[in-house]
Amino acid sequence: MSEKHKMTREAEQSGHYLRKVMDGSPVGMMVFAEDDRIVYANSRAEILFGRKLAETKPVYCGDFIGCAKRHTDPRGCGHTPACPTCLLFRAIRASFSSPSSDNELEGDVMVEREAGFDLIFLKYKVGTVSLDEGAYAVVAVDDITTQKRAEEALRESESHLREAQSMARLGRWTLELPRQRLQWSDTIFDIFEIDPNEFEASYEAFLNAIHPDDRERVDRAFSESLRSGKPYEVEHRLRMKDGRVKWLHEACRTEYDGNGKAVRCVGIVQDITDRKRAEEALRSSEEFQRAMIATSPMAIFSIDLAGRVATWNASAEKMFGWTSEEIVGRPLPIVPEGKKDEFAELRKILMEGGSFSNLELVRQKKDGALFDCRLSTAPIFNDAGGIVGIMGIMEDITDPKRTEEELRRSEEKFRTTLNSIGDAVISTDRESRVDYLNPMAEILTGWNEQGAHGKPLDEVFRIVNEETRETVENPAVKVLREGIVVGLANHTLLIAKDGKELPIADSGAPIRDEKGETAGVVLVFRDQTEEREHQRRILANERRYRALFTSIRDAILVADTERNITDCNAAFCGLFGYAREEIIGRKTITVYENEEEFKELGRRLKEHMGDSDFLYTVHYRKKNGTVFPGETKVFYLRDDDGAITGFIGLIRDITARRKAEKILEEQLEEMQRWHDVTLERENRVLELKREVNQVLIDAGREPRYASAVSDAVEENERTDLNKLEAD
Repeated sequence: MSEKHKMTREAEQSGHYLRKVMDGSPVGMMVFAEDDRIVYANSRAEILFGRKLAETKPVYCGDFIGCAKRHTDPRGCGHTPACPTCLLFRAIRASFSSPSSDNELEGDVMVEREAGFDLIFLKYKVGTVSLDEGAYAVVAVDDITTQKRAEEALRESESHLREAQSMARLGRWTLELPRQRLQWSDTIFDIFEIDPNEFEASYEAFLNAIHPDDRERVDRAFSESLRSGKPYEVEHRLRMKDGRVKWLHEACRTEYDGNGKAVRCVGIVQDITDRKRAEEALRSSEEFQRAMIATSPMAIFSIDLAGRVATWNASAEKMFGWTSEEIVGRPLPIVPEGKKDEFAELRKILMEGGSFSNLELVRQKKDGALFDCRLSTAPIFNDAGGIVGIMGIMEDITDPKRTEEELRRSEEKFRTTLNSIGDAVISTDRESRVDYLNPMAEILTGWNEQGAHGKPLDEVFRIVNEETRETVENPAVKVLREGIVVGLANHTLLIAKDGKELPIADSGAPIRDEKGETAGVVLVFRDQTEEREHQRRILANERRYRALFTSIRDAILVADTERNITDCNAAFCGLFGYAREEIIGRKTITVYENEEEFKELGRRLKEHMGDSDFLYTVHYRKKNGTVFPGETKVFYLRDDDGAITGFIGLIRDITARRKAEKILEEQLEEMQRWHDVTLERENRVLELKREVNQVLIDAGREPRYASAVSDAVEENERTDLNKLEAD
């Protein structure tokens, strides 16, 4: 055998062995010529791509491999550079242009199966081999679909984990203890609001980020965990740069090597600020509810499913008389004996999920006294929606009931009063529609209450001007518009339903609701027929009085209770020298000589209040300064109830009378002197007679003047009489 033949045979055997090795390879192997033709594909490659390498016609890259865009890109995926997505084609081209470099890449291809197309992931490695007949690209292809899908699932799982951690505000950290190397997840950086590029990854840096008041406690928990080997959990705060405070929940476990040495700590950090706020809000709400229940003026209590009292507030203690210590844990004792069936029925409805509001009941106190109350009650539910008890809120309505009854009686009394008074009363709603007429209003308008109810006020209460006959604006309209009390103008006539005309006077006032808003109008009016006749008579009497007042020759002064001058007649003006308009409104002290006499008359006015009048003399001063004595007859002015409203003084100048009295007094004094002289002379004569008689008697003779004794007696009596008259 020639050397050449031997070499050829060895080459063939070597190629045969190589082909057998490549056919048995778990990796797909393909060989490409420079014209993109596939010259070899092992069985694994044929299985991967679902193609058999044809021996009769050339097979090119795009025909054998395909790619993700083969069936969607209109340009196809052939062996030409027109394919924009064929990674293998580009790698083969690159290997021919750069034979010294290996090209390793990954990509997906669309493989046609019997059941359709399947997308798989492949890893390519392309190398170049040069032979005598030319260069070849050798391609090793490995199916990494399972790996890729596992990686994708892992990435998706990590993405979901990151998303869950972000949503839960939960981060993970590890601390390599030997190197003190701290690693944080992105969520922790977000929670701490720290830039990863600016954070010194160490345990000390972590501690410095914690709120100063919690730092020692967190460090102590971590150190104790390292010492004991037990995991720890701790809640602490962060103080942010802007002053905000966050709450974190942290848990940590420590990993140890075979020698029991701590090598790594793994922990989680969760932002629980919202939970803390919710807990604080819940705690505040619960505290508020407890405070509200404790301080509520209404009795609040609850019972469990067995009917035993579970809670009993202070107002319940006060209302019923049982203390909380006495009643909690016992059956509810407030139901009277005769109300047990009622209570059982209510409880049954409540246990079925029903509720009651403002239910009026009768309950009993500790001392057995029954009272009216108002109950609002509902079932208590647990978190699962099951009923665990009953809550009741109770109000003692004894006083409101009494007030309600008093109000009813008051309204009845008020209606009776309105029905019996002499004035007519009409009330309307806010739309000026009639809703009430009392009997007098029915008489004056000619409408009965039933017929007038709901009708416009203008139809029932028709009024015109007595002189012009023009329609007068209804006062109710003005009241509703302005919200004030108004009265009718003078000379107003009411035209009754039957056409009868009556002069009336009235007033309208707003009816206000609890908000102070005008809810209607009430009109009160009266027939002025008799009143006008009375006024006519009063005016006539006034004219007669004024004529008499003016014509009386004595000065007349009228004053009020403050002794201000309110009126005077012409005689007063003539006597004192004041014009009427000049003296009206001034104090009466103006016409007194001095203040003492003014005060003295004031005292006498009080002394004689029970009398109709009294007489007193005062020294007055005229406008020109002249003083004169004035005899004053004072009369009291009183109203219909007898209360004093003023005074009338009739003043008479008694200067001339005083002078005449003085002259008469002087004449009487002169006569008395003459009388005294004559009497003295007569008494002397009588004395002499008595002396003569005595001498005669002493001489034993008869008295000469027998009448001397009787004359003396007579004289003495006359003297006593004169003295009495003089006194």
